[in-house]
Amino acid sequence: MTQKAEDRQLMIEVVARYAWGFDMADYDILADTFTEDATSGGVVSGTDISWGPMKGRAEIVSVLESIRRSQTDQRRHNTTNAFFTAQTDTTASMTVNLCLASTEGGATRLLSAGYYT
Repeated sequence: MTQKAEDRQLMIEVVARYAWGFDMADYDILADTFTEDATSGGVVSGTDISWGPMKGRAEIVSVLESIRRSQTDQRRHNTTNAFFTAQTDTTASMTVNLCLASTEGGATRLLSAGYYT
């Protein structure tokens, strides 16, 4: 198994592009973060808020776009502390911390803290 630092950096870049694409409602950037056969979903810890499972780039982007269009605030996904839990020549797993901030009406507040895998 070869673990290349540049591969890990590219994974961190994908998470950053996802966050930017969602926060800025740039659905082209958001789409670029998913493969045609991707799967996705999520749960906000400690709540009954969830989405997915979704399969395929088109469905994922459609659902995320619908979620983002329903939000009136400016979201900021802040991801840090990438931790690689597994990596082979063709696959990898990573966990990153998340702090999700919201600005609306001139006030900024923390919406959630958790992690992405």
